[in-house]
Parts: sequence; structure tokens; C-alpha cells
Amino acid sequence: VAGESLVLARHAAGTLDAVVARPGNHTGPGQTPKFVAPAFARQVLSAKRGEIATLRVGNLDSIRSFADVRDVVRAYRLLLERGVPGGVYNVASPANVRIGELLDRLRALAGCDAPVETDPALWRPTDSCPVLDVSRLRADTGWKPAFSLDDTLRDLLADAAAR
Repeated sequence: VAGESLVLARHAAGTLDAVVARPGNHTGPGQTPKFVAPAFARQVLSAKRGEIATLRVGNLDSIRSFADVRDVVRAYRLLLERGVPGGVYNVASPANVRIGELLDRLRALAGCDAPVETDPALWRPTDSCPVLDVSRLRADTGWKPAFSLDDTLRDLLADAAAR
């Protein structure tokens, strides 16, 4: 918030030509398995290869939106090219997904039916992130996501398989 305030104040004073991007959750190929989607992708592939018997998960009831990182990077480029100076833009997926559904989709895409086991070390309280309004980003830059969630998950699986 302090950084945004400084940037917008400098813009208002005429000393900085800038836009503010507020990114939501994003994922995609190359993301570290410290994050849920690539961690699930690696486990799903390990289970499919018979390296592990069960998928160890935390809370599957939390809700998030996941934009593809390639869509996010494209949004940043479009903001540099077409964003209104002094504008504030949300950069996010326009839809939420339950973490359990994310895992189910990865399992289906990989053809993995390994059982799921809750690991208390991975547990976080149930929560939900709001869907961020990206209408200003769309109106000012023409941005819209090019990658569906399933596209992103397929590419996460391919990336995990290559590592």
C-alpha cells in the first residue's frame, strides 16, 4: 500500500509516469513446488509412476483464482503499452476454483486415481480470496486470458514431468 501510494503521489506531482498493477494468484510452468498447483502436479505424476501410494494434501476447501503466469506477463506488457498513467489495475483470473477441484482436474488430466490423505503439516484454515475485477484492465488494454485453467494445469504437468 505504501509503495502504491508513493507511486501514485509521484504521478500526481508529475514526476513519474506509471501505472499500478495488483496481481492476484498466478501459476504456470516453472513455478516452484512451494506453491499448491505445482506441488500437486509433482505428486500426481509421482503417484502415476508408482513412486508414492497416496497424495498428501492440506485443506482442499479453500478457494482461489489462478491466472496463468503467461497471461499475467502479457497483461503487464499491455499495461506498459496501453495503461492509463496513474491507473490502478487488477491482474487476475476472472474465476475462482476450490483447491480440491484443482487437484481433481490435475488427477483427471494425468489419469491418476491415487487416494488422497490429509497431512496436518500442510493444513491451513479454509478461506476464500475474492474474485478481482479485471474490467478496467480489459477496457484499457484489450487483455483477456489466453490460457484456460486446464491449459495451465496440462502445462504444469508437462513441466513437472520434464524436471
